[in-house]
Amino acid sequence: MITVAVFGCADHPGGSVGDPCETSGETAECASGEVCDTLEEVGGDAFCVRVCEDHADCEASELCNGVSGSNLKGCQPDGDEPLDGG
Repeated sequence: MITVAVFGCADHPGGSVGDPCETSGETAECASGEVCDTLEEVGGDAFCVRVCEDHADCEASELCNGVSGSNLKGCQPDGDEPLDGG
């Protein structure tokens, strides 16, 4: 028997945002160099985002902001920029 985990039907925000995840601030659910964060721009769904130190580490349509539940920062969609459907 094969068990498959299915995450919510969240719209993927595009940019450097990765796979859906469950726990904001956790890195174990994401690829290397990513952290799970809740993104208000997509209805509060959680996705793996690229860890960053400043805005230059992110895509043009993203900002480097703090991640809830951690001392990390992640590349998050800029609410003023249109999201790149992925």
